[in-house]
Amino acid sequence: MARKPKTIITCAVTGAIHTPTMSEALPWTCDQIAEQAIAAAEAGASILHLHARNPETGAPSIKPDDFAPFLARIKQATDAVVNISTGGSLTATIQERIAPAKTFSPEMCSMNMGSLNFSFHGLAARYKEWKFDWEKDYVAGSEGNIFRNTFKDIKEAAETLAPHRIKFEHEIYDVGHLYTLAHFVDRGLVKPPFFVQMIFGILGGIVGGRLLARLLDTLSLPVGTYPVMTLAGALFIFAGVSLLGGSGFLAAYLAGISLKAKLNRPIDRIVDFNEAFQWLCQLVLFLTLGLLVTPSALLQDIWPTIAIAAVLMLVARPLAVFISVGWMGFTLRENVFLSWVGLRGAVPILLAIYPVISPGPITVGFFNVVFVIVAISLTTQGWTIGPMARLLGLGHQPSKKEDSSGPSA
Repeated sequence: MARKPKTIITCAVTGAIHTPTMSEALPWTCDQIAEQAIAAAEAGASILHLHARNPETGAPSIKPDDFAPFLARIKQATDAVVNISTGGSLTATIQERIAPAKTFSPEMCSMNMGSLNFSFHGLAARYKEWKFDWEKDYVAGSEGNIFRNTFKDIKEAAETLAPHRIKFEHEIYDVGHLYTLAHFVDRGLVKPPFFVQMIFGILGGIVGGRLLARLLDTLSLPVGTYPVMTLAGALFIFAGVSLLGGSGFLAAYLAGISLKAKLNRPIDRIVDFNEAFQWLCQLVLFLTLGLLVTPSALLQDIWPTIAIAAVLMLVARPLAVFISVGWMGFTLRENVFLSWVGLRGAVPILLAIYPVISPGPITVGFFNVVFVIVAISLTTQGWTIGPMARLLGLGHQPSKKEDSSGPSA
């Protein structure tokens, strides 16, 4: 069996948002940053995400000289992975922000995968007095700033740091940043394996899920209505965020995570209902797709289609599996089994519809080929998953207790 996945704990010791006034526990001197980073590593942190501060005022700093004193102590006292931030400033150039990583060549450095509004100005109204003069203007001024990481900036950082063999921590603040990451992978500037950090600060999904959980916990309704209300709430969140120009899919996904974490009412009925509804949707989807198929047309290019299916099942998918998950600790037999699972579900067929209905040279013949390939995979691989698992020795192995036909003497 596969090894249990290990949990990687990352600790951002001081960051660049909070100021000394906001918390007495905020480390901002070199000694404090070093001590808390070492303590985090001793407590189990594998990665230390490090920002620097001006040792006199506590202001965020991207000067290599302000990193040097605590980096030396941390590397001497721990074996944690050092991850130097390439953020830390809303106004500096990309070369200024990557200067510490370029100077010290750490194992990792952060890389925001796009420009974004990075505002925390609302915190300014919470404090009447400030320890240092710079704090209030720094916090309130973030309302008018954009954290800039253009495609050119990311390219410049990747090319500059490439000789240092630094692994990027790709910070993803939006779904579009995933496409940016894919763009740089295609250009060869970013190479796997990827270390991706999802920063879920999307109010529509997280707040929507919490409000839905509170509503469900407050109302006293027949038990069977709660799953339906949950589905209605998810659709409402999806539609509302979409109308506001956000990602409805991501908001609904986050709402589900937030709902499960905050709901006090038993969630079993809701999960069972959603699973049943999912299968109903798939049945309707398959029925709709079946109405689009002309059986006689499926046989027009049957032999080339069978050849393509054979290559996908026996060559392309196994290669893709071994390349993508072969390093994750699975055994050879488990990787072979993953290679045999095949194209399951209606998604490949559904995706084949889009190029057909869009303007362009692709005809309905493309859809027919994909349909046949998926059908072949379903019938040959889908129906033989159980036998294949048993052949590879991956099926359920009954215990001696299960094998015994009666009580022992």
